[in-house]
Order: sequence, then C-alpha cells, then structure tokens
Amino acid sequence: MNQHKIGEFSKKVGKHSNTVANCFNQLHQLKLHCVNRSPSTREKVFDELDLQVAFNIKELRDKKVSINEIFDDISNHCNLRYFSVDNSLDEVEVHNSDYDRLKMELLYIVQDVLRESLWDEFETLRKKLETPMNGLPSILDERHNSIKDLITIKKIEAELEKEALHKWSTEPVPVRMKRGFFFKKEENIEARNHM
Repeated sequence: MNQHKIGEFSKKVGKHSNTVANCFNQLHQLKLHCVNRSPSTREKVFDELDLQVAFNIKELRDKKVSINEIFDDISNHCNLRYFSVDNSLDEVEVHNSDYDRLKMELLYIVQDVLRESLWDEFETLRKKLETPMNGLPSILDERHNSIKDLITIKKIEAELEKEALHKWSTEPVPVRMKRGFFFKKEENIEARNHM
C-alpha cells in the first residue's frame, strides 16, 4: 500500500499542498473522513483511498460545486474512511482534550506549510541558478559570432591581397623591378606595398 506525505500527495492530486491539507482537515473536523497517521511520527500519510476522495473533490470543484455541497454529498460519490472506535480511543489517549488535539492539528499544518515554504525557497534558488546558466548560451553565441566575423575579415583581407598581387603582376617590369646589388634585379617591394 503506497503512503505519501502531504507534499508528494498534493502533487499527485495537482493542487497546492495547503489546499489539499485544508480540505482534508475540514473532512476530519466534520468527522466525514479520517486520514491515517504514521505510527512512529504521528504525521498524516495519504493512501489510495485518500487519493480517490481528493480526485472526487477536485472533479466536483472543477465543475464549480461549492465545498459545502461536496461535503454534504461526498459519501454518495466515493468511499470514506470513518473514525473507528479504536482510532478514536487512540486519539483520546494521545490528546486528552480538544485543546491538545487542536495544538497537534496546528502543529501538522505548520509543518506542512514550512515544508511547502522550504520547497518554494528551493525552487526560487534553483531558478536563480538557472538564470546565469541560461545566459551562458548567449555568451557562447556572441563568442561564436565574433570568431565568424574574424574569419570573414581574414577571408576578405586574403582576397584583397590576392587582387593586389594580381594587379601588381600586370604592372610593367620596370615598375616592378629595381636594380639590386651587382646588377642583380630584385622586386621593388616598396612600390608594391604603396599600391
């Protein structure tokens, strides 16, 4: 038998854990449905029957049926876990007054809210960490574009140099060549570079 704590259970239901907890607390107060508790921690644990009840309530709420109407008629729509005599005696032994019972209920609600709050904090931190990671591709794209631009510039420079050399080669020999040492002719590099 699968048993879930409120956070995991509310995700299965598809509603916020506070909404689910409040709904089941109201069912408990009206003595319509009882959620089991872990024997060791006394924390509420939800099972398949609770899931059926939750889905039934969610379906009716989606049809805009009021919560009071749902609770009035819920026993006609799904199976419920009523308070057993043993369970009631257990509660009386553990909580010997309404005040103690209320304190325990509030404690469970506070625990659920804190757990949910911590989850929200975790999600916020996760999103903050994702933001720089999401910015990383844009930095990589900028770097890639810079490299692409540099390659394009180098290709253009190579083409221009090729054209210049071709133009230089069409110049008459007296312009391209100059006298060097011992009547040796050599290319006039100064004239070529000024072109």
